[in-house]
Amino acid sequence: MAIRIEVKVGKLTLRDREIEKLEILQSLGDHHRLALEFHRDTNQALQLTDLIAPEVSVSLTDDTLTQTTHAFSGVGTSCVEQHQLHGGSRFLLTALSRSAKFSRRHHVERFPASSFAEVVSRFDD
Repeated sequence: MAIRIEVKVGKLTLRDREIEKLEILQSLGDHHRLALEFHRDTNQALQLTDLIAPEVSVSLTDDTLTQTTHAFSGVGTSCVEQHQLHGGSRFLLTALSRSAKFSRRHHVERFPASSFAEVVSRFDD
């Protein structure tokens, strides 16, 4: 029994051996996180700008049963490019599940020493 891994990052599709490291973290009360590491050389053009907030999905396919399971779906939150010899690059991508945009901590703003009227006026713009 073989499991095929397919990761889609925007327009880029990575399969099996193209993925150096894949880690999906799921914990109760927190958003699902994905950490992905992969390499690209000069024959496969990819720039860091191609990885700005991309849609990210991970699917696992069982060869014998031909069933596909979607293990992760979310949005890329950060990406680091590390340059290597002869023009290659190593990419480290982090993604969060879509539920992160509904998190309270992303919608909190502080208004120190402001009156209520000043706070409301900021939202009118």
